[in-house]
This record gives sequence, structure tokens and C-alpha cells, in this order.
Amino acid sequence: MEGNEGVSMFKHIVQDKFFIGIFGFVIFLSITFIILADTLSGLAVFSSFVVGCIGTHFLIRKRDRVPNFISTFKRQRKEIVGSKLRTVCSRCGIIDCKRHCPERNVYTAKPWMNLKVPKEVDQALEEVRNVFFLDKFFA
Repeated sequence: MEGNEGVSMFKHIVQDKFFIGIFGFVIFLSITFIILADTLSGLAVFSSFVVGCIGTHFLIRKRDRVPNFISTFKRQRKEIVGSKLRTVCSRCGIIDCKRHCPERNVYTAKPWMNLKVPKEVDQALEEVRNVFFLDKFFA
């Protein structure tokens, strides 16, 4: 590291208003912890901040980009049946298009229509709802 490089980096740090604001907040937080709680906790906050800044500087010091570790964990998505159903017609752009391939449109299929629920299930759900209200709200 040459002498000019260190000076120019220091100038960039001093001119960065976001860094100065964060640094001032950390100093304020450290002094508050030193005064109110304990000397060790304030020094721990300040030293953690300084070590984080130095570690970040050494990690990207030559303007190299940090490797993207998230892309290594991406996996290919499996195609499911629901993804084949579309919501907008690819030809005319209308949501309820019945002219162009209506069997693949999710709004045309409407699986929630004509759903028959037995009376026993309906009564059981009503009983659970009543017990819930009695226990939580009226107790």
C-alpha cells in the first residue's frame, strides 16, 4: 500500500456523509453505554464497529467485488401443475378469455365453484369457532 493510496482512501472516508453519520452514531452509542452501563460494554460496541470496518476494507481493498455466495445455493425450480395455469390470455391479454385455450386458464377452471361441504364438517367448524370465541373472548 503506497502512501498516496492511504491518504486518498482517508479523504474518501471523510467525505462520505453516510459513513460519518454511522460513525457518529456508534461513538454516541459507545459513550452512552460507557456512562450508563459499563465501560466494557461501550468499548465492545466501538471495537466491534472498528473491526467490522477494517475487515470490510481488507475484504474489498483492491476494489475487487465480493463473490456472490447466494448464487451458489440457487436451485432449479420444478414445474408444477399450477404453474401451467395462466391468468391472462397470451393472445388477447384479457383475463377471462374463453376463446383461446380456455381449459388452461385458472379463472375458467374455478376449482372453488360447486364445492360441496357435508353438514357434519360445517357443524364441526361452527363448534370449533364457538369454543374458540368462548375461551378467548368471553372468558
